[in-house]
Amino acid sequence: MNPVLKSIAVLLVLLAAVLGVSAYRIASRPAPVPAAAPPPAATRIEPAPRDEHTVVLAARGMAAGTVLEPDDLRLEQWPVAPAQGFGRTEAVVGGVLRFDVAAGQALTDPMLVQGLATYLRHGERAINVALEDSAMLQHVQPGDMVDIFFTLGKDEETGSTQSRLLLPRARVLAYGAKSVDGPEPDTKAPSANRGAQAAPRSATLAVPLEQVNDLLLATRNGKLQLALRAPSDDARPDATLFPDTRPVLEGRAGLTTVQRQRLTLPENRAYAGDSLAQLAASETAAQRRGNPVPTTPRQSSRSVEILRGGQSERVHY
Repeated sequence: MNPVLKSIAVLLVLLAAVLGVSAYRIASRPAPVPAAAPPPAATRIEPAPRDEHTVVLAARGMAAGTVLEPDDLRLEQWPVAPAQGFGRTEAVVGGVLRFDVAAGQALTDPMLVQGLATYLRHGERAINVALEDSAMLQHVQPGDMVDIFFTLGKDEETGSTQSRLLLPRARVLAYGAKSVDGPEPDTKAPSANRGAQAAPRSATLAVPLEQVNDLLLATRNGKLQLALRAPSDDARPDATLFPDTRPVLEGRAGLTTVQRQRLTLPENRAYAGDSLAQLAASETAAQRRGNPVPTTPRQSSRSVEILRGGQSERVHY
């Protein structure tokens, strides 16, 4: 063997031995203990943000029937919103209280007047009336404008059968199960013949207070029929062209001029009342107004012949 190669082989063996001893010593050393980590810096816990709800409150104590104005209301932030409460004053202004409320009390939807009463204008009353059957009734809808005609039969008070316009431009608030609030919930099973059902025979109408008596008299003693009219048609009869009627209750004697003017207010006219003879404009009513109506006696078609001393006379009866 070449001496040079032999020397290199010996050196490699010695180097391998040294490396093996070093690796053993390193593996035999105990693992170093890690240094303790520094404690974390203290953290500040922020409180969770609280929800706030805007609530409409009564700014003062108010009685039932009060019409709410902006000055009657105020806003507060509450952690919890009341059930059926309001978050905007605009949603409450113009509403009418059903109950007395105290200052600071949260206003809720049940506290406000609801239903047909909210659709009445100042000076109007809601009156339910029976109607004469008519094919036109199938087309009446809540919110329609109608003319109310009435027919009276002949009797001692009316004098003759008559029909005329009683009340122009009356608003229909409810008709059958439907109203301006919307239809009632339909709990019945669907029916194939529902479209063929008869039209309702009554309606709830918005009527000026001073004409409620006329409507009640006509309903009690005659028959009413509705006539649909265009919403844009605002023509009305001119009552100043006709004789004034006299109320059932006359004003007291000795009233001042101002007091007599107050007799013409709708509420006072309604309290004074009306009679069927006035409503029917019968001959008796015209005479009461100081406007006697000339009449021509009507001969009946029935007669009897009376003989007196050879003379014959035919008497109608």
